[in-house]
Amino acid sequence: PLDAPQAEIEESIAKLGECEQYMAIMFDVPGVKGKFESMVFRAEFEGHADSIRDGTKMLLQACDAVKNSERFRKLLLYALKLGNALNTGGSNEEVSAITLDSLLKLAEAKAFDRQTSVLHYLVSIVQKNDGDVLKLAEDFVPVKAAERVAMDMLALLLKEMGKGLQLLKDVVLQNLPPEEEPPAQTDGTNQ
Repeated sequence: PLDAPQAEIEESIAKLGECEQYMAIMFDVPGVKGKFESMVFRAEFEGHADSIRDGTKMLLQACDAVKNSERFRKLLLYALKLGNALNTGGSNEEVSAITLDSLLKLAEAKAFDRQTSVLHYLVSIVQKNDGDVLKLAEDFVPVKAAERVAMDMLALLLKEMGKGLQLLKDVVLQNLPPEEEPPAQTDGTNQ
């Protein structure tokens, strides 16, 4: 109980393990909760920073792999040409871009025989004209690795790191010694 005699409290604390004794004594320190949270944050900081750094690096490598893949560029060009041929019936009214939505529909849309998807037809065209493009997976090794990166977890970890830094800053500012009065300015004359 809180109103127990000091000797009884000290006797109870003495029965605790070393860590528990430390914790019991620390409860009397002003602002102990913030200080403990700051200590935990500092202990976990490097691990969290490494996780954010590693995840970000993997995502950037994946983006570079997609952006710089000549095979992917060629595959999109084949898809664009096929789309233009299907949509315009061979006339010269070609579009110069392809939407992500239309790429996703390639597997759904059926080709001329109503059994083969447009995606299968596209693969057969690429296979006949430039089989090297089908080795696209070689270019996308970093993309496969980046699949394991959870963007929402990285964002959450980054947000928690920001909160931890703010907490650390607040604890430090609360525990700074009071500032002393600066010495009086003199104008250089003796009185």
